[in-house]
Amino acid sequence: MNNNVYITGFSGSGKSTSGRELAILLEREFVDMDSEIEKLHEQTIPDIFEEHGEVGFRGFETGLLTQISGKYGQIVSTGGGVPTIPQNVKIMKRTGKIVCLLASVETLSKRISDHSNIAGGKADRPMLYSDDQTERIRDLLDIRRDSYNQADLLVDTEDKSPKMVAIEIAKVLEL
Repeated sequence: MNNNVYITGFSGSGKSTSGRELAILLEREFVDMDSEIEKLHEQTIPDIFEEHGEVGFRGFETGLLTQISGKYGQIVSTGGGVPTIPQNVKIMKRTGKIVCLLASVETLSKRISDHSNIAGGKADRPMLYSDDQTERIRDLLDIRRDSYNQADLLVDTEDKSPKMVAIEIAKVLEL
């Protein structure tokens, strides 16, 4: 095991913000998989989905995860669908601990909407394109629940700052 910490969870659960806080707290390197994929492919995630589809995008995630997992001691924010691929879970379990961040459907929807408004209106999450975002979140959470429950640690992020979440992760995992 190489002691990475993989932060998983649904869009809006706080993977990137809490992951950055954890990296600062532990003085470790932080890797945001979505940002890395955009850099590697010189495209936004919605553009990658449009050109390559979800299957292509998931393949890019697995390739990047394989590469990332070869390094030691990183805090890695994964895409929300990463743990839905069994091969990805095996990679993460073999090379570190998986932490899944949780929040209510209503909180996730609000956070995603707030982020989209800040980012300029159009949601940057292709899996959530829907006339009823809250219902889409509920459906995807139902589909992903078993995948998310494979984590070594589940952390409820309701009413917690990213720093509070980071401290909880570090304490429970004894990092």
